[in-house]
Amino acid sequence: MSSATVPQAPPQYTLHSTDKGDLEPMFEIDLVDFAPNENMLQMVVSGGCIVIALVNGHIIRLDLSNPQDLEYILIGRSSSDSIHKVFLDPLGKHLLVSMENGENYYLHAEHMKPKPIARMKNVVVESVAWNPSGDQYETKEILVGDSNGVIWEASFNRKSYDTGFYAMFHMDKQRRCPVVGLWFTPAHTQHQRYVCVALSRTQLFQFYGGPTLRDMFHAFAEQPDFISLPGEGDATELEIFEKPDDDQQGGRGAGTTSSGASASGGASGSSSSGSASLLNGPVRFAVTTEMGLFHGELSRRPRRPSQSHSQVSQVSLSGAYSSGPVGDRALPITRSALLPFPSSLQSAPTSLLVTEFHFLLLYPERFVAINRLTTRVVYEERIVSKSAGRLLGLYRDPLDGTVWVYAEKGVFELIITRENRQVWLNYLEMNQFDDAFNHCQTAVQRDTVWQAQGNHYLAQGDSLKAASYFGRTTKPLEDVALKFMNTNNEVALRLYLSQKLQYVPRSDRLKCTMLATWITELYIKELNRMPDGVDKNDLEAQFGKFLQKNSSCLHRKTTMHMLTSNADLKALVGYSKACEEYEDVILYYLNQPPVRPAVVQSLPPDQRYPVKNQHFLEAVNCLGKQRDPELFYKYANVLMSHVPKETVDSFIAAGKILDPAKLIPALVRFKSINNPPDCNVHQTLRYLEFAVQTLRTKSEFVHNYIVEVLSKEKNDVPLLSFLNNEPRYYSMAFALRTLLAANQKTACVLVYGYMGCFDEAVSTALSINLELAIFNADQPKDHTVRKTLWMQILKFALEKGGVRPALAIVNKTKYLQIDDLLPLLPDEILIEEIAKDVKRGLEEYGKSIEHLRSRMKANKNSAKEISNELEEAKQEITSLEGISRCAVSNVLLTADTPIYAFRCGHHFSTDALTKEVWKHLSNEDRARVKELRSQIECETPKSDRWYSLRDELDRIVANECYLCGTRMIDSIVEPFFNPDEDQSTWEIKFADVDMNEELEDAPLPKKLSVHII
Repeated sequence: MSSATVPQAPPQYTLHSTDKGDLEPMFEIDLVDFAPNENMLQMVVSGGCIVIALVNGHIIRLDLSNPQDLEYILIGRSSSDSIHKVFLDPLGKHLLVSMENGENYYLHAEHMKPKPIARMKNVVVESVAWNPSGDQYETKEILVGDSNGVIWEASFNRKSYDTGFYAMFHMDKQRRCPVVGLWFTPAHTQHQRYVCVALSRTQLFQFYGGPTLRDMFHAFAEQPDFISLPGEGDATELEIFEKPDDDQQGGRGAGTTSSGASASGGASGSSSSGSASLLNGPVRFAVTTEMGLFHGELSRRPRRPSQSHSQVSQVSLSGAYSSGPVGDRALPITRSALLPFPSSLQSAPTSLLVTEFHFLLLYPERFVAINRLTTRVVYEERIVSKSAGRLLGLYRDPLDGTVWVYAEKGVFELIITRENRQVWLNYLEMNQFDDAFNHCQTAVQRDTVWQAQGNHYLAQGDSLKAASYFGRTTKPLEDVALKFMNTNNEVALRLYLSQKLQYVPRSDRLKCTMLATWITELYIKELNRMPDGVDKNDLEAQFGKFLQKNSSCLHRKTTMHMLTSNADLKALVGYSKACEEYEDVILYYLNQPPVRPAVVQSLPPDQRYPVKNQHFLEAVNCLGKQRDPELFYKYANVLMSHVPKETVDSFIAAGKILDPAKLIPALVRFKSINNPPDCNVHQTLRYLEFAVQTLRTKSEFVHNYIVEVLSKEKNDVPLLSFLNNEPRYYSMAFALRTLLAANQKTACVLVYGYMGCFDEAVSTALSINLELAIFNADQPKDHTVRKTLWMQILKFALEKGGVRPALAIVNKTKYLQIDDLLPLLPDEILIEEIAKDVKRGLEEYGKSIEHLRSRMKANKNSAKEISNELEEAKQEITSLEGISRCAVSNVLLTADTPIYAFRCGHHFSTDALTKEVWKHLSNEDRARVKELRSQIECETPKSDRWYSLRDELDRIVANECYLCGTRMIDSIVEPFFNPDEDQSTWEIKFADVDMNEELEDAPLPKKLSVHII
């Protein structure tokens, strides 16, 4: 049926690829198993819907999802009415059919009967531009080009189908050339605008404006913008390609979803309703002329000629074309050129299709693909099929991108497989490296592009650019390095190695260290070669950034040796920071010479402090970044002497890693004169307060130093507050010595009180404040000491103020009486002066004596009552039931058994109670019990001596009920049995003894009479 040839041009670059897809043919044409009963006139495909116009006035409509269901529909009144052209919207829902006799019909996808359009009578439609915002129910405003050169605005919908038909623009009223191509789309501007192109046989018109289509065309009515095409008026087709931002290619399509063009050349709108991605992509156009393909780009955001750098090129050929009047209007067409047809073809094609990278040309018996970038024929196939007949046209589905070839009696599917596979190589041959890189699909391809760029710039003498690209390639390092070393260009070599280091994985330690060390050496050599007086700041800063970024790749000792041997202090500091070797950095800043005083004084006041102490501030900054407490202790002294505020800030930020006690030597160095100008805070106290309140330090050394610092302050409120806090970790003796030396008498009184030295506290307080002395006199618990202190206060008041203040002191406390004052009065004092007070004192004495007498009388009566109650208790007798048992041993109590009976109701046998109480007695009580029992046995029963010994024994053994008293409460903590005890004794066993029989056999009286203990 066909034979295909793929012309090959000698490649400039070798393509290395392991992708098997590169071996697949890019273009394949397969005959579809379909044969209509009549010759085809035209075929359109959109949205998976195919419409075929037949020569007998019928159309065939089918859905590709159900290709067996064919719909044959008659268009027109009879089969003799010939179809001129059919137009299908991108969604495949709206069909416009134009007849040779000037009648036009509208058919919706859901209907089977076409509707005649009365308003379009006698209009032969040549092209249609569909609205991108149309949907499945209505088309919105569309443009229609007729055979007389008139562009109309029309709109159709599913229900009323015909909603408007108005003339917009007449391309050439004199010649009446048909509008063979038409396309429009909304412009990408803030305001409502449209971009439109229209093709006649000889001219390509361009329009831009708004906000309506009518307004756009009205602006060009008097002076249209057009491009005259080369040739003798034989332009036949306008093809538009729109590439979406994201590839939305179909399974076997061309790789893009472009706008479809009608078979007659009229271009439709975008491929889907309101598709944002489609409206953002580039727009390419192509026109078939007698001399070749006139092609270019359209902009959806046109600019005026003065604002745009890419205007329509003025190509001079035989039969040259020229632009119409341009003026200062914004123009959609930004670039254009003429591509002559290959010499082997010599004629214009029957049909044209534009893909992203190719022009597809269809001839009656041949298919040709031309690479748009290289303008070479990349595929050519002769198609001869007796069953299909002569080839008529190409058509692409704007939604899924499938491409179809239709002939007189057959349909072919054109399968385009990865048409962009060698685009990167095409761009590379043209030295368009950025475009080539953007179209690379494999790492090998990208590597090839980078090598080509490196060689290109190296050949042009731009070694730095060449180095940046060589550094990304897999080309052997020694090959590239030798190239730069042979040219003695160490800057380019350094750039190449730096670029190479970026792409080496950090896991390859050996290679990373080798490259980083080599780069370091090159930096040092370059800095050393720079003459004196030349600004090295930029290169030094660049070197410092490199060291910080790649510190993990460098060998520390080697790098430090290289930097120190070359006296590169700035680089050494940067590297030390990156390696967290902060001590070297701190030493560097501390060893910097100070700023001259004259320079400091010349600055504004707010800038003097940071400039004067800039090196110390940098040192503090480095100190705060590390976490080694020893460095804080080592350098805190010098820093506290110059920048105390910032140093204390670093102490506080370090928190618990620092021991406040070890910072005392540094805190001692604080001087308020070294504070920043706007700061008057005592920095030492600020940190000590943080140590006590936040760190909760208990160090006596720290608390003692706080007392020392606060004692030197004029305001004693913070000192007294600190001394009064609890718990107190400072040394009282140290605090007292420090406060005495600082003459802080109030604080001394407070410390004397804490130490229990109330005599000294009152003595010191009397020299300050009488009320403070009175307060301290009431602190001792010993009343005798209190009276002594009050006497001291009384003597002080008498000496300083006389009798009246002394009398006031006597009246303030209960520890002094008037008789304490009388011996202290001088001889010259007249009794009349204190007569009233003496009289009042005597009266109070009398009242006190009467009160004591009444209390003694009451106590005497209470003692007598208690004695009587005890005598009555001794004579008290209680009766026990004959079946009463001992509360401890559970033994029956008989008349012959000595018994202890308590008021609580518990009864015990004397031996059982003594045995139980014995466990809780002290050794002394146990010895006394044995002694008493021996003496009782030796005495005559019921004698006075016997009763006395018996009472003493009862007080030891039966002073309280064993089960209700304190001994039982204390026994809660004791175990039930000892570890050595036989635990089997705790087992519960049921006895066979009948308790009633045992009781009946017991010779007991019914009741026992005993004394209550």
